[in-house]
Amino acid sequence: MTTVAQLIEFLQTLPQDAEVEVMSECRGSYETYTKFEPLQIPEYGCSDNLEVYDFRDNQFVKEGDPRFGKVYVDFGGR
Repeated sequence: MTTVAQLIEFLQTLPQDAEVEVMSECRGSYETYTKFEPLQIPEYGCSDNLEVYDFRDNQFVKEGDPRFGKVYVDFGGR
């Protein structure tokens, strides 16, 4: 699994004006397809294509659960 520190280190090797896009899944009546769209950085935890899941203080995730004490950042959208 890639950490935020590893992602930052990698991103620092790219041109600072590079644009970040993420894949989004689109569903219609009879079709499903994907498209790339600009990453939306949220003000508070999530946007249409970026979500942060914080399990550090979640009362429903107990010790022994693989998510216990972790934070996940998900890119992409549906």
